[in-house]
Amino acid sequence: MRRITGCSWPNRRRCSNRFAFKKTCPFEFTRHGRPKAGTETRPAFLPSEVSQCELQKGKYRFSGEAIETQANWANESNGEGDWNLRQLGQHIRFTLESLHRSNTPSSTMKLNADLSQRAVVNSNDVAWVASPAPGVWRKPLERDGGEVARLTSIVRYDPGCAFPEHVHGGGEEFFVLEGTFEDEFGAYPAGTFVKNPVGTRHSPKSTEGCTILVKLQHMRAEDQEAVVINTHEAQWRQGLVPGLKVMPLDSFETRHTALVQWAPNTFFNMHRHMGGEEIFVLQGVFSDEHGDYPAGIWIRSPHASVHTPFSKEGCTILVRTGHLID
Repeated sequence: MRRITGCSWPNRRRCSNRFAFKKTCPFEFTRHGRPKAGTETRPAFLPSEVSQCELQKGKYRFSGEAIETQANWANESNGEGDWNLRQLGQHIRFTLESLHRSNTPSSTMKLNADLSQRAVVNSNDVAWVASPAPGVWRKPLERDGGEVARLTSIVRYDPGCAFPEHVHGGGEEFFVLEGTFEDEFGAYPAGTFVKNPVGTRHSPKSTEGCTILVKLQHMRAEDQEAVVINTHEAQWRQGLVPGLKVMPLDSFETRHTALVQWAPNTFFNMHRHMGGEEIFVLQGVFSDEHGDYPAGIWIRSPHASVHTPFSKEGCTILVRTGHLID
């Protein structure tokens, strides 16, 4: 295995200055020319404030070992030796697609795919994985399928980035954790819950950047109600025990989604979840007899599971129930 450094791969043989490549390309290649799995997905020559989307939109270009803004070259008469923007965009796109393929098996991917088993994932410890769209990143929590799959994941959009138009054949639910998510139907700030029914088509993007918790391919075809709720404006309801508040978000047959707010030192009764339960901790620390779960932890408890939940310091959780059995 060797490191090929430089700005002009995959056309490195045609570069006039082969030794100018050093210090610029972070990718390791196999002898077949494919990027090595696990190497950086963001080119090392990009400053942190420059996104891959901005490169492809022509706001910057790569020259030698520096990123230059559009204003710096607007009046240049001789650009010999520099990359033009179209070539740069093509190379960045090719890089990301190649790296995605090198890290993504073409066959079905299975991660926490057995719904009969309890699963706990601390999303804070999961690495971001590049999606097919530049500037869109994923943290998979559960997955059963290929690029189109039943899954739960955290998705991050860098500022100004977008995902191509697509159809949700199994429906989509998402909760905006940070920033503002957008599509052709509206803009959804942090705290917004959105349900897109089976067959929904849209072109998502984010101007300012955002992070969302997404669940795909889990809805029934008969459930055709679209839902958009800004949880900062919706009303809380009193829960079954003192200190517990509930904000219903969606309900279809035996399936329910809600925000649940626990005041400090709130304890709930032991109970059984027919149809299972899925929790994502948004704030504070949620607990039961199995452990403590701070913000960012995802918990899936299977059909007929039993627990006794509580929160000593208080917390807010996003809860889905009844969807883990047909």
